[in-house]
Amino acid sequence: MCCICCKSGWNVYLIGTAPDALFASLGDSLAGVEIISFDWMLVGIPPCAVSLLALWVYMTASTKLDNSKPILKSKNIIADELRNLGNRSRNEKIVLTIFAATAVAWIAGGLFWKDLALFVGDHVMALISITALLLLPSGQKGQRLLYLRTAGTITWAFYS
Repeated sequence: MCCICCKSGWNVYLIGTAPDALFASLGDSLAGVEIISFDWMLVGIPPCAVSLLALWVYMTASTKLDNSKPILKSKNIIADELRNLGNRSRNEKIVLTIFAATAVAWIAGGLFWKDLALFVGDHVMALISITALLLLPSGQKGQRLLYLRTAGTITWAFYS
């Protein structure tokens, strides 16, 4: 059931699944209707919220727990795990910043600069982010945050 919840969340974003991005590009080329990430989210969030609520109700109503044994070791398990992870490294902060900037660019891109730079679409923003990861140093001598050889081994279609 948790997999269904995660899968329904991907549909909120235009780049969440390949058919969504294909639909947006075909809508622009065939019908002349430009679909930007923000507009897609306006359509995607309500059904996602309803489906998550319905799945939560189903999962909590259909599950019978044995209350004699505690499920969690501690009530503060999240705080404990975060403490065990320690502070974020410099590289983790850089990657988080690039990821956040990419997400903001995808969501807000069609709202703010679509008239300024017509060629800047979601794909260009993704390429800029990947290029930044490939070019930025990792802090260790002669090393980068991401190598092309490493990027080639990443399973990019994990959500399909």
